[in-house]
Amino acid sequence: HTVAEDFASARVSVALAALGAGLPAGLPTGGGKDHRAFSTADACWALSAQRQHWEGGCLRCTTMDELAAHCDGCWSWEVLRQTAVGWWLHGPDGAKQLDVIVLKVAQCMLARLRTACSGEASGVADDATPRFGSDASARLPGPGCASGASRGQRDEAFFWCVASGARTARLRQLLQAGAWGQEPEPALEALLQNEGMEDPGWLRRNAFRLLQLHRYHLASALFHLSDEIAGGGEGDAPRVVAAHLGDLQLALVLSRGRPEAVAPLLRGELDSSPLVCRDAWLHFLLAWRLGDIARAKLCAAAAKSSEVDAVAAQQQQQPRALSLATDERRPQRQRE
Repeated sequence: HTVAEDFASARVSVALAALGAGLPAGLPTGGGKDHRAFSTADACWALSAQRQHWEGGCLRCTTMDELAAHCDGCWSWEVLRQTAVGWWLHGPDGAKQLDVIVLKVAQCMLARLRTACSGEASGVADDATPRFGSDASARLPGPGCASGASRGQRDEAFFWCVASGARTARLRQLLQAGAWGQEPEPALEALLQNEGMEDPGWLRRNAFRLLQLHRYHLASALFHLSDEIAGGGEGDAPRVVAAHLGDLQLALVLSRGRPEAVAPLLRGELDSSPLVCRDAWLHFLLAWRLGDIARAKLCAAAAKSSEVDAVAAQQQQQPRALSLATDERRPQRQRE
């Protein structure tokens, strides 16, 4: 490996350590704010640090090992999202690593749900039971239903199961095993037991209905299932995740291995986001993910130059701060 790879790995290690300590990771981005998450610069260096090697008969990624240590057994999207993993795990090998991560998140979500549903009563009246069928206007409970306190958790767990590769047969097995509670929401139970679960058109019709009810995790899961069964689609699942859940990174994770599904979203950000003009690292990430290598190289050069300027500015400010502190102490010494 090269010196550049060593520097990239060290940079990612520092960023992960900063997150673990609850400190802002990396340098401020063009937005001028420090967030307790990877900066766009950190994500770019993580992309560069994906050194891989064979160990114990399987392919290992040095950065992935550090990521696992950072999660410390808690594979939740809230934790992983801070590391920008959906941005820097890219390409065929990155998609395989994301498969492992998404499966761990799905398992973590089901474990959480199992804990939350222990001893839980349904609380849904018989007249509120939805009906799924060939009709696109199948009745579904809205967000004000009595079971709303845990519905979001169920929908999110369903989403991650579908994102991890679970299909109808596996989802029905989870239902029978009580993964969504001993008394699951009638809407979800009716959905999984309907024969239309193997029909892409039926799935899409009910996904649009779920959008009207603001059940975005479940809607995007049905869109994704529809695309998987049909062998392709219009990219509605990542659009729902990006637009309604406000998480473009999650859209990238969901569409891993299918860059064409999320390309319009990336192109839209590249062409219209005001942050792109202020953040060369973000510009690089978007161009790289779109496969525009020539543009990405230009952005990388600009990003490195801007980071050097930022470090130089910090170094210029530091002596001034020290001299001010010294000046403030002088009157006290004179009085002494």
